[in-house]
Amino acid sequence: MDNIIERIQKLNMVFRYSAENLIPLQEFCDQLSAILKSNIYLFYADRRIFCHSFSSEFPCQHNEPSMESHLLPDKYFNFFQNTDGSIFNVYEPDPFCTCDGVSACIYRERYFSVLHVYSAFSSGAGILMVRYGEPFKQDEEILCEYTAVIVSLELLYHAQSRIKQDSLQMAYSRLAAKSLSNSELCAAQAVLAQIKGKTGTVLLSSVAAAAFVTQSTVSSALKKLESAGVISTRSLGVKGKSITVNNDYLRGALSASLNSEP
Repeated sequence: MDNIIERIQKLNMVFRYSAENLIPLQEFCDQLSAILKSNIYLFYADRRIFCHSFSSEFPCQHNEPSMESHLLPDKYFNFFQNTDGSIFNVYEPDPFCTCDGVSACIYRERYFSVLHVYSAFSSGAGILMVRYGEPFKQDEEILCEYTAVIVSLELLYHAQSRIKQDSLQMAYSRLAAKSLSNSELCAAQAVLAQIKGKTGTVLLSSVAAAAFVTQSTVSSALKKLESAGVISTRSLGVKGKSITVNNDYLRGALSASLNSEP
């Protein structure tokens, strides 16, 4: 097993890379599992597991089935709820299996550690680390605490990225809506009214009749929205057009623009 310095260096490499490149949380979790030599579960304070990775050192056919509910088992969640600090090396000589219908774990001597992940002075998430046959050593506890800090920053990066993406999507939808004339706005709203969810099929003649506009107006509105990237279209011939809405804020932006028209 790598010594503590080598593993901290590996964590630092992950940290430096993620600070410059937003890596998927699953990939991030896989790297942490490999460095910490343990199964690892990242979960929110409401018990939902949002990311997990199983160490190659502890293969088990019940691993994936045990994750179907994506909820942290009560035993571990109670440890998380009942302490503000970290818990290391809770020993289970005869561990239970977290997979429904399986009474006992195929391994013996399970050790687990539970850590809080803090953000804005509150614990919004946690980390469960599970290892078999060998406890977490004292220097590894330092490694785990360092990992909790990295996870906290990583979640912050992802939250900031979502906020930025949402802001851009909102701006794009507003610009797209402003590019339409009043009649095109009515046509665009009529198109989206016939689409349930993100994808649907519409007939231009039906939309034109519903919006009291010409078919050329409907076509013009669709072309402008597609050029703005907020929708995608595909011709189905006599069956109409397949429309995919790429921007969750488009409907609201169209309504706002239409209501602001004099």
